[in-house]
Amino acid sequence: MALYTTRIEILGSNDHGAYQTLNDAMEANGFFCTIQLTSTSPVYKLPTGEYNWIGEMNASFVLEAAVKAAAQITNQVRILITKVDNIREWYNLEEVK
Repeated sequence: MALYTTRIEILGSNDHGAYQTLNDAMEANGFFCTIQLTSTSPVYKLPTGEYNWIGEMNASFVLEAAVKAAAQITNQVRILITKVDNIREWYNLEEVK
């Protein structure tokens, strides 16, 4: 299974409501807004506009899925897909309760 991190910036918007709507669209298209080191460790919220994808698809497929989800909100976005090949580190993320 491959793991991808997707970063989406909605151009010209700092509106939290726009990102919440984007979160809903991304989750409906197979993305999730959380990160977890192991299956038994705590779950944390990713920063605004960041999403994870796990699956057998390649980066082009993940990008197309992200574009499709974002287009439900706006076409004015920037999107970056990164394949995760190593353990990730983070700081000060909010734990999901």
